[in-house]
Amino acid sequence: MNEELAEDLRDYLYDEGFIDAQIEQDDEVTNIYLDLPNTGNYDTHIEAVESFFAQSVFDVEDFEIDGDYEGHIEITYEGE
Repeated sequence: MNEELAEDLRDYLYDEGFIDAQIEQDDEVTNIYLDLPNTGNYDTHIEAVESFFAQSVFDVEDFEIDGDYEGHIEITYEGE
């Protein structure tokens, strides 16, 4: 599931103009590494990820979205 999530999220962020993101995934975690000029842009990316979930087939309730405000967003699958 995370492989599909990573691909869909990459496509969404690219379409929305957020092409400064490197997305990697493993079995349960999707990591987004951002090339940010400052941490002020971090909130914009978090909002884009939340918008992605609102429009996608993935249930945001199955995932935990976390980050460090320094360019890393971590999406952990917690569903069944």
